[in-house]
Amino acid sequence: LDPMREPEAQAKRLRELHREFRFYGLKIQATMIQSDAGALLTTSRCFLDLAADLDLPFLIHSSVAADDPWSEAGMLIRIAEATPHVRFCLAHSCRFDRVYLDRIAELPNTWFDCSAHRIHCIAAERGLPIIAAPERRLKANYADPSEVLAVMAERYPNKLIWGSDSPFQSYVAKHDGELLSLRSTYEEETACLYALPKAVQETIARDNLLALL
Repeated sequence: LDPMREPEAQAKRLRELHREFRFYGLKIQATMIQSDAGALLTTSRCFLDLAADLDLPFLIHSSVAADDPWSEAGMLIRIAEATPHVRFCLAHSCRFDRVYLDRIAELPNTWFDCSAHRIHCIAAERGLPIIAAPERRLKANYADPSEVLAVMAERYPNKLIWGSDSPFQSYVAKHDGELLSLRSTYEEETACLYALPKAVQETIARDNLLALL
């Protein structure tokens, strides 16, 4: 969905498509299209109505980077707080921001996924600004992504969802004229999951997702 451009027309078309196809959820990646996700509470409330009417959850890209006003995680949490009758999943572990993750744990209608988990751990090790600042960052050994996943699974046992975005594995792009290369593989991502006890695997890769759906 594009939360700013022609929302009513999008919502109308989605209702038409829903009569023909099965939907599992609605997704917003506002950063890539530079569209303010905060519009969900103003000019694009029709999407919240759509989600409520069709009983569908939202999956929303989240960010804590200073140069990303479109998908700021705190704003997304405020949307979830204001819309308790709609379910939300915020992507990328809110970039390991402990304050935001703790708030998600308090909200009955909100979860978070760990898409791109390993490359976000790499970004934390490099001190990149796409990750929460150290004073707000979840305390964990980011040199060991399996340990970070275990810490999140223990602290947020009913809120962490593994597996969204396939999971997303690598990101390579130019930023300010320089190449940002963060690479992982599906095998490395699943190794973090399989390092957890079987019961924990089932909770974060199955049960929590079913709760969101």
